[in-house]
Amino acid sequence: MKIRAESLAQDLARNLKPCYLISGEEALLASEAADHIRQAGRQQGFGERLLFHADSVDWDEFIGETQAMSLFADKRIIELRIPNSKPGDKGSKALVEFCQSIPEDILLLVITGKLDRSQQRSKWVTTLESTGGHVQVWPVDQRQMPGWLNQRLRSKGIEADRDAVAILAERVEGNLLAAQQEVEKLSLLVEGPVDAATMAELVVNSARYDVFKTVDHCLFGNTAEAVISLQGLKEEGTEATLMLWVLTKEVRQILQIQDACARGQNLEVAIRNSGVWQKRQPLVHKAVRRTSPTTAVNLLRLCRLADRAIKSNRHGDPWLKMKSIVMGLSGKPAIDTELELTT
Repeated sequence: MKIRAESLAQDLARNLKPCYLISGEEALLASEAADHIRQAGRQQGFGERLLFHADSVDWDEFIGETQAMSLFADKRIIELRIPNSKPGDKGSKALVEFCQSIPEDILLLVITGKLDRSQQRSKWVTTLESTGGHVQVWPVDQRQMPGWLNQRLRSKGIEADRDAVAILAERVEGNLLAAQQEVEKLSLLVEGPVDAATMAELVVNSARYDVFKTVDHCLFGNTAEAVISLQGLKEEGTEATLMLWVLTKEVRQILQIQDACARGQNLEVAIRNSGVWQKRQPLVHKAVRRTSPTTAVNLLRLCRLADRAIKSNRHGDPWLKMKSIVMGLSGKPAIDTELELTT
């Protein structure tokens, strides 16, 4: 069955299903949904967790794990991440077969990117839906952002007036991870009502370097400033996951716009339709015109390599890979040995 993200907690309290599929591009909302499911699983004895990534998974090993007894006689959460939403023929078959006879000691959690219409109708997706639950997370658009922020602020006991919320919405520019970070920071800094002047003062970035300005340097084509800013963010202890999420979002947006243009859409229309905020449209326009489709695809591959490096020290320094992404976005060659081997 399909479950609304905002109703997931209540549904889990009523009944824990044997498997869940979370799909969508909003990293924060997908992560929160997964956290709810893991917590519900732990409360019902699923204490062991195994993690698989579809781009490197051995499907025979995956099938073996679903059939094996736990070494610790514990119920297990088997988590499978499929960022490109394509498990392939062997993976699709493995998921369908697993759902046909799910052991009572396993809770399956599958996390994917956005599913297009054909993917939503695929057998592996419909089987997961009918056997368990499918949580689709949707982007929060410009019109919804103030209400979404207000709800998050109130959950932290913060009462902000309309102008204050508008300032915060403008600051985060649709980035939910950044928005949640600001809400968490505000919860530590304020007591009582927050007006526009207070909000403007509190959300000013105290760091010397800024994640979003780094990306803007890339889009503008200012390679030197972008690389310096990236290094500064690393030295200041910025989470690599946040930096990579912002870079990946920009690369995917460029690919989306290029795809629309390839189908005959006007560039300006394609940029507007992709949800770019108005004041950033000239920057994105400049980047799209400068970046070839081949370069954009290679940059997305680099994003995946950086993600793998973040999750495992055996796959290199993620900041070096992000430096290559920054250079590629800003119009310089994106040099990475591992990327050259995969092209």
